[in-house]
Amino acid sequence: MRATVALLLLLLAAHPLAAQQRTRSDQVLKVLTVTKITVSGLSRYKEAEVIAASGLRAGTQVTSDDLQAASDRLGATGAFASIEYRFIGVPTGVSVVFRVKETAEVLPAVFDNFVWFPGDDLIRQVHALVPLFNGSLPVAGDTQEQVRAALERVLAARGIPGQVILQPEAELGGVVRGLVYRVEGAEVVMGALQLEGVRQLDPALLQDLNKRLVGLSYLSTFVRDFPVKNFRPLYWQRGYLEAAFDEPRVSVTAREGNRTSVSVTFPIREGRQFRFAGVAWAGNSVFPSDELSRKVEMTPGQPADAVKFEYELGKIRALYGSRGYMGLKLIPKHVLSAAGDACFDVVIEEGEVFQMGSLEILAPDLDASIRERLRGAWRIQPGTVYDSSYSKQYMADSRPLLPNGSTWEFTFREEMDDRNKVVNLTILMKPAGQPR
Repeated sequence: MRATVALLLLLLAAHPLAAQQRTRSDQVLKVLTVTKITVSGLSRYKEAEVIAASGLRAGTQVTSDDLQAASDRLGATGAFASIEYRFIGVPTGVSVVFRVKETAEVLPAVFDNFVWFPGDDLIRQVHALVPLFNGSLPVAGDTQEQVRAALERVLAARGIPGQVILQPEAELGGVVRGLVYRVEGAEVVMGALQLEGVRQLDPALLQDLNKRLVGLSYLSTFVRDFPVKNFRPLYWQRGYLEAAFDEPRVSVTAREGNRTSVSVTFPIREGRQFRFAGVAWAGNSVFPSDELSRKVEMTPGQPADAVKFEYELGKIRALYGSRGYMGLKLIPKHVLSAAGDACFDVVIEEGEVFQMGSLEILAPDLDASIRERLRGAWRIQPGTVYDSSYSKQYMADSRPLLPNGSTWEFTFREEMDDRNKVVNLTILMKPAGQPR
């Protein structure tokens, strides 16, 4: 959203132009010298950065239009929710005062494959070209584009070909967590991959995963998440629940033409191994804690396998789903003791019971009469409690209705209508081997 800009005029009687131009305030700054510029209301940015972004400089001559243009430039950056300025006449010229309110929402900038710049060097170089850039970006305004253009200038100065593109970083359907800049046209590939800090696990287990990366394009967003998605399950299966993964380090090993090869090091802090000490449930009223615990097939005293525990929680979800609790939330937490025991605390938000809504049978290879019989075989009536476990029984009941001589695949798509608390179900049936 564009910043709100206000103009306040403050004329001092001591100024030599004041007496002859009191009634013509729009002409007070026809041409005057800026003696000083100050900015108030800052926390994220420094005063010098805002002044540089405004385009004003002390010692230069300005008009009212110049001040308005400077304020407009600041507003266009998206860095400020509101901007006010005033000018104070002094014997030697005019003092300019900006009062700003910084925008609340900013996102981190991510440089996805800028491997040629160590540490914060790239941020420093871009900051020299875009004064209001310090590693984060306002969600609106033209600062994002200013940074993109500045990155292309920095690359060109280093003799690196390619265009810079900008795109948001977000999980599928999730909130945007960063703004990603990526170089297209410069090939960056992963060569050597190193592990650092591995003591408890067989390094070969992790190196087998690393081999998948060799020869792939380097993208920091992918490499950053790789240890959590791939290494952590190996540690959690063995009870190393404190395993942590520091930011991967990348270094250029070779550069030839448009192709750059890099080495990536994954620093790992393994931590201690923990033993399973049971489960503590909270928030459950539909099923007693003892019944829930019996669903968890894990042995106390054995390594606390958090990956298996997540699988066991799937049984709890299925149990609640059989009673229509389709909005169930399970919030697990590892409680680790100094003695090496791990208790899994699970907070349960049961939610409300969902009922059966609409049913649609999609089976384009079947006659309408067969589809109708398949529809009639579904036993949960609209308006009654939905049972997510019934799908297995339905597959068994409906197979005699299907043509002989071929195997049929079933896909159940449950669409939850949270407002009406109903499940609208679509069942796709097709001969095995056909694309979905």
